[in-house]
Amino acid sequence: MFDFSFNWNRKQVEGFIENMGIDMSDCVLPLDCFLTPRQVFQRKIRYWACRPMPEAQTEPFSTKDDIQDNGIVVSPADAKVLVGDLKSSAPLFIKGKFFEFEELLEEQVWRDTFRNGKYAIFRMTPDEYHYNHAPVTGWVADFYEINGKFHACNPGAVVREVTPYSKNTRVVTIFDTDIQGVTCVGRVAMIEVAAMIGGSDRPVLQQPLL
Repeated sequence: MFDFSFNWNRKQVEGFIENMGIDMSDCVLPLDCFLTPRQVFQRKIRYWACRPMPEAQTEPFSTKDDIQDNGIVVSPADAKVLVGDLKSSAPLFIKGKFFEFEELLEEQVWRDTFRNGKYAIFRMTPDEYHYNHAPVTGWVADFYEINGKFHACNPGAVVREVTPYSKNTRVVTIFDTDIQGVTCVGRVAMIEVAAMIGGSDRPVLQQPLL
């Protein structure tokens, strides 16, 4: 379904967009450029107009203190958001599966870093554009993939197995933002949970501010 062709039929494109409830007002490209539903989901928007980020200084270790946006964390995706506290022992429900905190990060050093932090889960639906962005400015301290499956993201699916073998593939990016001239909120982990089709849930775990 996601890759069937619109066959250059503008009315078909317009009908699909209307049925899905998609707002195209912030889209960069005109409707004529979209040939499949997947291209509509992955459309580019004018993100620079709706998600400003603090600009890093030319010299990252500059002593300048005129940055006005320190401490701001923005949404990495056009999504519905759920926030919580990792001090709770309850597992996180993502992509139709329950994930323990340790499963999301796997690497012991990062488990220790984020264990008492906060989290936000970003759930994308078909009407939202399926690109992701960094939630903070800073340096990439680590980047790795956790092998898993590519389960479909059908919201009506039933959880049948809650085991590591049934979990979706995850990609983890660790940001270090404790640098003059960038976001300055400690270390932040962006964990992208992959699905069979389209987008993903993106939980963001943030180290408590000291």
